[in-house]
Amino acid sequence: MADVDRARGVAARIIRAFTEAVPYWKTLTAEQQNAFLVEIVDEADRPILMVHFSDITDPSLG
Repeated sequence: MADVDRARGVAARIIRAFTEAVPYWKTLTAEQQNAFLVEIVDEADRPILMVHFSDITDPSLG
């Protein structure tokens, strides 16, 4: 579980950096923004976690 928590933290940092750095981000519709996600894979390239941008950028999540 700690690895998944760590991976989610990395995904959150990637998402926050992306949304702050990409100039057109705020011009995208909510549907377009929600289509973005970060996928964390293991050494065998198997997905272990997918974090949608909306999971991190939602103001209610702090």
